[in-house]
Amino acid sequence: MAAIPHRVLVGGMRGKSTLTRLLHTGFRAAGHEALGRVTGDAPMMIMRDGSEQPQHRRVPANIRELRRLAFSNQIDGVDALIVENMAIAPELQRVIASRIIIPTVQALAVDAPDHLDVFSPDPAGRAREVVATLDPAVPVVIAESPRNATVIAAIQERGIQARVATPSDREGVRPHMMPLVAVAEAVLRHCGLHSDAIAKAIAARARDLQRIAVYRVGGMVAYDLLSANDCESTAALVEQIAGQSRGDYLYVYNHRRDRSERLESFRHLLSGAELRIVGEAPPSWWRRRTGVVYTPRWEPSGDGPPRTAFLVGNTGGYGAMLRDDLRRRAEVSSW
Repeated sequence: MAAIPHRVLVGGMRGKSTLTRLLHTGFRAAGHEALGRVTGDAPMMIMRDGSEQPQHRRVPANIRELRRLAFSNQIDGVDALIVENMAIAPELQRVIASRIIIPTVQALAVDAPDHLDVFSPDPAGRAREVVATLDPAVPVVIAESPRNATVIAAIQERGIQARVATPSDREGVRPHMMPLVAVAEAVLRHCGLHSDAIAKAIAARARDLQRIAVYRVGGMVAYDLLSANDCESTAALVEQIAGQSRGDYLYVYNHRRDRSERLESFRHLLSGAELRIVGEAPPSWWRRRTGVVYTPRWEPSGDGPPRTAFLVGNTGGYGAMLRDDLRRRAEVSSW
C-alpha cells in the first residue's frame, strides 16, 4: 500500500460514492493508473479503464473487504488509489484511516444528518464525531459550504491541516454537485495535478452522475431520489425539480428496519403530503401515530390526472426491486 504515491480516503456524510468517482476520473485525466472503490449496498471496484466491476458479498459488509484489497494484486502498478470509507461506526472509520488505507490525503463529502443511530443529529456534535474519525496527521480537503461550516470549524479546532475548496460554477453542473466537484479539483491540485483538461473531465463526469432517473407510466411521473438518503438532500432536490411550492405530490418512502431512525428524520418533509410506505414494515407505533397505510410494494397507476411522485428514503432492500420493476414497466428518461 505504501508504494502507491496517491492514496485518497473519502469520508463524510453525503456524496462519498460520487466524490470517489469524480476523483477517479480526475486522476485518469491526469494520466495516472487509478483504482477506485465505492461501497454501500452495491460495492464496486472502479477499474483503471473507468469501468465498474461489482464486488459480490457472501456475508454482511465488513471492513475486512478493504484489508483484502490492500493485500491483493489488484493494486499492483497503481499510482492512485481512491477508496470510500465503508465503515459507519466512528471507531471502524479510524481503523480504516490509520491501519488499512493509510491515506496521503483525506477528502470529505458534504455534511448531512444521516446515520442518526450512530451520529448526533446536532450539527456541532456530528462535526466533532466526523472529525474524530480522521487521521490528524494527514491533510483534509473539504468544500466551503453552509452545510460544512461546523465540520470546517471542528477540523481547525483540532489543528488538522485543511484545504477548504471554494465551489464555483461549472457549465451544466447542478448546485448540489458543485461542492463535490470543488473537492475533487482541490485534491488533484493538492497532489500537484491541475489542468483545464482535468477540470473539464471532472465536470463532465459530474454532469453524468447528477442525472436522476424519471419513470413515466401514463400520467404518473416518478422521480428517483432514493440515493439522496437524508432528508435535507432530498428536500433540496425536490425544490430544484418542482419549485418551492409542494403542490399535489406523492411521496413513496422505501423503509428499511435497519435504518428506522431515517423515517423519523423525514417526517417534516413527508408531513401533509400523500405518502406510501413501501419495503419493510415500519414500527407499528409509528403507523398508529401517523395513520399512514403500509404496503410492501408500489405499482404506479397511469390512470387519472397527471401526477408527480418522488421515490425517497433508502436505496437498499426493496429499492433495487422497485427500480427494476419500473424500468420494465415505465418509459425511462432522466432529469
